[in-house]
Parts: sequence; C-alpha cells; structure tokens
Amino acid sequence: MSAVDFDDVAMDVADVEVGPGVFAMAFASPIVKSNFLENLSAAPNSLGEIVLRWDLDNNDIETCIIVATFNGVTAPLGTVAVYPGITNYEFTDRVLNAFVGKKVYRILSVSYDGSVYTSSKNIETSKKSNFPTRMLR
Repeated sequence: MSAVDFDDVAMDVADVEVGPGVFAMAFASPIVKSNFLENLSAAPNSLGEIVLRWDLDNNDIETCIIVATFNGVTAPLGTVAVYPGITNYEFTDRVLNAFVGKKVYRILSVSYDGSVYTSSKNIETSKKSNFPTRMLR
C-alpha cells in the first residue's frame, strides 16, 4: 500500500490488513479536491484540545471523515455526520491531542453516491509541551 498524497489522486475508503491485527486506511476510487468546505479553522478549547470547525454547503454530502498526519502517519481520527440544512460543523481531536508535535488535519467529504472529496485547505497545529501552563503562575 502506498502513502496517500492528498494533493494528488487517492482512492475509496477501505480497511486493509497490513499485518496480524493491524489495519490501515486505503483508497480505491478518485478523491477530488472540493470547495464544499469553507472556513476550515482549528483552535484549542478550554481543555487545550484542538477543535476543528468548518462550514459545509452541499446537500449531497453524507459524512465528513477527519484525517490527520502525525509523525509521518496519516490516518482517520473520526467522522462527523452531515445533516440537511446544517452548515456549521466541528470536531474535537481527542485522539492526538495528548501528543507533542506537529499535526496536519484534512477533511474528506463522502457523498451519498460514494464519491469522496478532500478539503482544498489543510490545517497545521503544533503542541510544544504537555506541561499545564496554569502551574507556571
């Protein structure tokens, strides 16, 4: 399985066993860059967790898959269901939040017909320490 380059073409979402009990995400049909996602941003909440926020204006989208790259590994973190008439969405990263280092987030949108679209923008965040800054006061 080759690495996914979101700036090129990738494939449909599927789990592929790469070792005993180890699964990776693979793609099998083209992913198209899209303008459906707007105002993609990331900011920490009161607990210091990264919260991704975006606007989605397309009634053909069924779900959004949040994908992150950390330490050279790209993997899905979770999904957000899309509802007709709702345009504002958010996702809190509770998977990679505890880890120090650079994370790059991208959102894949999956339509009802199975087409997969990627956000034309990605978000990069960096955590320098796990030490609670409140203790420094």
